[in-house]
Amino acid sequence: MIVPPAGCLKLLLKRLGPVETLSLRKRMCLAFLAWRLYGKRHDQETLVDTAKEFRKLPGRRGSNRTPVEKEARKHFRAVKKHRGLAVSREAARKCAEGQRDRGEGIHTPEELELKKQRWKEVRAKQSATRNEPNAKVWVITDPEGNEFRVKSLRRWQREQGLGGASSLIATANRPWKVAHYKGYKARHYNEELDSHVPWAEGYEPLDWNSPDRDDLTEKEEK
Repeated sequence: MIVPPAGCLKLLLKRLGPVETLSLRKRMCLAFLAWRLYGKRHDQETLVDTAKEFRKLPGRRGSNRTPVEKEARKHFRAVKKHRGLAVSREAARKCAEGQRDRGEGIHTPEELELKKQRWKEVRAKQSATRNEPNAKVWVITDPEGNEFRVKSLRRWQREQGLGGASSLIATANRPWKVAHYKGYKARHYNEELDSHVPWAEGYEPLDWNSPDRDDLTEKEEK
């Protein structure tokens, strides 16, 4: 059985124990897996730091780099640039807080009201084009074995009357415990392996400037 990345990382963390007690090689591999899975800045920095420490170990200098080290080196420049701009980010944060406290710039009552109106328009446009923020693409397998893609698993389950999204997410993250939910299974979409899977009717994201967006908006308003 192929274990999905999310479930693989959780199983490894559970079996290996506290990360602080692991070897540098294992910590570097776990950081790489977490970075590929979640894409968070913290995991990227941890990957770079552990890769540098691993290279300093006795016998590692001058030796061939491991595949994970080669991947980590691709992020050296980005992490260095991000850390170098820490002072500028802190100064910008203090300036923004001062403007907010004084009600200046974009924090005037008129600008705040305009911001609310613009945000409502953006959310309506996102909903009409099926481009909900932070929504992921999933591959669903129905009881007959047919596969299709959806974006926003929560919306798809709600409209199909299958309850909350957590029930199907369990079949993707913990298939060894939850094999299916009412005959349906889900897995994380992989661009390389699942590009041939068709979209479910009515769940394919539209282009932001799609001409069909206005029709969808009118239907939702009704």
